[in-house]
Amino acid sequence: CWVCLVGFLHYSTLHTDITSALAELGHSVKSIHNAKNRNNCTLPLFFVDIRQQENNNNIHHITYLLNTIVKIEKPIKKKTWPTAMS
Repeated sequence: CWVCLVGFLHYSTLHTDITSALAELGHSVKSIHNAKNRNNCTLPLFFVDIRQQENNNNIHHITYLLNTIVKIEKPIKKKTWPTAMS
């Protein structure tokens, strides 16, 4: 399962619309979640879980989705500091 971020889509975009648009481009979507900030407000950002396929690397080259310019990228992993052992 691949995870990617789809940015610059309006937060009210239906998950079924995103799923069908990615399916037309040959990607099989497992689940979609809206990103929220600390105040629990929705952001124009979606976490998309994609099933493992040969064309998964091509998803990062998509620039238009649902008549909107989007940016699709890998999620940033949080860097954690090692805890002090005392």
